[in-house]
Amino acid sequence: MDPPTTTPPPSPPTHDDPTTPSSMVTTSLTPSEQDDLTIKQTQEIELEITTTTPLITPHPLPLGPTLLPLYTSDPIYTSKVHTICKTFTKIRRTRPDGNCFYRAVLFRLFEVGCEGEEFHKKLEDKWKSWKGVLVEAGYTQFTVEDFYDHFGESLSTLTTSTPPLDLPSLYFTSPATCDYLTVFLRILTAAELTRNSSFYSNFLTTAPTMEEFTKLEVEPMGKEADHLQISALAAVLGVGIKIIYMDRGEDSEELVEHLFPEGEGEYPIVLLYRPGHYDLIY
Repeated sequence: MDPPTTTPPPSPPTHDDPTTPSSMVTTSLTPSEQDDLTIKQTQEIELEITTTTPLITPHPLPLGPTLLPLYTSDPIYTSKVHTICKTFTKIRRTRPDGNCFYRAVLFRLFEVGCEGEEFHKKLEDKWKSWKGVLVEAGYTQFTVEDFYDHFGESLSTLTTSTPPLDLPSLYFTSPATCDYLTVFLRILTAAELTRNSSFYSNFLTTAPTMEEFTKLEVEPMGKEADHLQISALAAVLGVGIKIIYMDRGEDSEELVEHLFPEGEGEYPIVLLYRPGHYDLIY
């Protein structure tokens, strides 16, 4: 398999972005000029996101006061925020760049790893098994060795004496450091989908083959995660992920909750999904 890249060329804005550059294109321009304008506008939006939003907020924020101002004119979303606040009190925002799901999962893995020796040991044991997972999926050692080793080295620095609030400065301030770890989670997700493609292929909707899906929708940075990627990552990590969906799917205050994997168990990673974006909630 071709090695994934850590810094791909600019991609079109995801659903995280409230502005769609193509809607601003002037129809009097030639197709070439329209393309150039779209690229320029996309780059401007991406630059604004990068310069104004941290990879992840250094401290958990109060959930209600953080989200309610965003929906002052929307009674449905306002009601749903109040419903969420009955169970959760804090939110840790992530940069809306298409990598928010993987980054949020990564942060919470490390955070829980600092909070308890048992979970940290479980995570280290899992990491040792992942080399076999990658080989089984067809990755060469040369392709993934640096990402695998860097993840393991990062795990080894985590102890219960590491204050969780130090994590943002250690791993989530520099894009170069954070992206290396994020790429590894993407590779791991792709490997799980590939080695168990006979099962996961039943749920493919955006690509004809699993190989094409992983190359287009999983490995590249900036690609959002959906149910298939979430299911695969939860399975290969061996860690439960709970997603609280806050969207306009139902015009009521009721919230949809999905568990990965389904069933009874602990779900130490809880994410809030709003259209096109994931944040950590506590």
